[in-house]
Amino acid sequence: MLFSAKGNISDFPKLIKAFGLAKPAAITARPLKTTLGEYIWLIELKDSGYDEFLKISKVEGFEFKYYGSFPLI
Repeated sequence: MLFSAKGNISDFPKLIKAFGLAKPAAITARPLKTTLGEYIWLIELKDSGYDEFLKISKVEGFEFKYYGSFPLI
């Protein structure tokens, strides 16, 4: 599963805790050039799907976008 989360760096630990048992395959951070401390994270989780995304997307303080699920080779 691949999704993005946009928010403040100080809220990032809340986002990580929301992963639960899902294992990140990759996390890439890109700073936004509009506000200091604001980032967009591209997150790829192993063996996860849309149901896990719905649980994670309930974390307050972030804007989420779901890109899809695909098998990892």
